[in-house]
Amino acid sequence: MREIVAVLYMIVEMERIGDYAAGIARTVIMMQEEPLLKTFKKYQKMADICRKMLSDSIQAYLTRDQEMARGIAAKDQEIDDLYLKIFERLIKIMAKEPNMVTRCTYLMWCAHNLERIADRVSNINEQTIFMTTGLLSELE
Repeated sequence: MREIVAVLYMIVEMERIGDYAAGIARTVIMMQEEPLLKTFKKYQKMADICRKMLSDSIQAYLTRDQEMARGIAAKDQEIDDLYLKIFERLIKIMAKEPNMVTRCTYLMWCAHNLERIADRVSNINEQTIFMTTGLLSELE
């Protein structure tokens, strides 16, 4: 029964992850030919970590590995740190160059969506732990 409940929650989390990914895609389309900013490497790193977290979460679920699930969720802090660095950098750019506000706002949306993806992956890991132990607690 715990597995059914956990899987139902995981499905909702994965659907939201898809929504965030679609939001990033829409934002990229809105940006069209806008030149890239130096923060781009941090976006790539965030995306790579999120992708790995999700892939590993699926593996943790399949193998019922609660320790792996806990370790994956711990990577959310790295995403939060990158998000904060990007956010601070974009605020500085907007303060110095008002003509960059629209572009920076789009980039903030993308960073926010990546940060939310990592949060949703952490929720998936919480469900894996619940499924295997019967205990539901928030991972940080």
